[in-house]
Amino acid sequence: MNREEEIVYQFLLDKNYEDVQHEPNCLGNNCNIPPDFSIKGNIGIEVRRLNQHHFTESKIEPLEQLDYNLIPKIDSLLKSYNNSQFEKSSFVTINFKRPIKADKNFIKKLKQALDEHLKSLSTSKILHFGNLTLKLHPASTSLGSAYHLGAIVDSDSGGGVVSNIYRNLEIVLEEKQNKVRSHHNRYDSWWLILVDYISYGLSTHDLEQLNALPQFEHCFDKVLLLSPLDVTHVSEVNL
Repeated sequence: MNREEEIVYQFLLDKNYEDVQHEPNCLGNNCNIPPDFSIKGNIGIEVRRLNQHHFTESKIEPLEQLDYNLIPKIDSLLKSYNNSQFEKSSFVTINFKRPIKADKNFIKKLKQALDEHLKSLSTSKILHFGNLTLKLHPASTSLGSAYHLGAIVDSDSGGGVVSNIYRNLEIVLEEKQNKVRSHHNRYDSWWLILVDYISYGLSTHDLEQLNALPQFEHCFDKVLLLSPLDVTHVSEVNL
């Protein structure tokens, strides 16, 4: 099970559902066959994380897609300056927005700028690289490395909780509906349980606002938002 499936499995156990099976249609090494779980063999349950996406005219991609590509590369670059010869260190704040092409040339430019700043670690500086900014601020002492990652700011994240959930629900519903379409007649009922990494658990007021918005067409009998922090905090979405 992946992390989201483990959270949903704990939720199903907490609800005392009987005969819960994980990947009931798994055939040998091919386990990418819906649903992710079944209850009593007649309810199919699909699982997914509910996350934010970046929208452009040409494509839609999860916000974390760039995070996973960009942040580890910068973090690795900063750690490459791990040298005790520096009397002081510099805190680094990463601020970025999309699009960014985090290729070798991009990281090379960052390294050149950081190399240059080694001469003046005791001063503050802001480095601009298109849609990415590095804010360098001197620490009061040495932290074991010339540069220490202090904060990461993704300027594309955030915004209103209800509007973000509504916008990203449309993407997730379409994706999951396409996945289960050819298997739909195998089960009497289909549920979609989304581990909510946008609100981390909707309030009653936010759920009322969300359910008052125009409905989407989809094939699921239940759509549930489940907090990744508390499996007892679940909200049923009437969309």
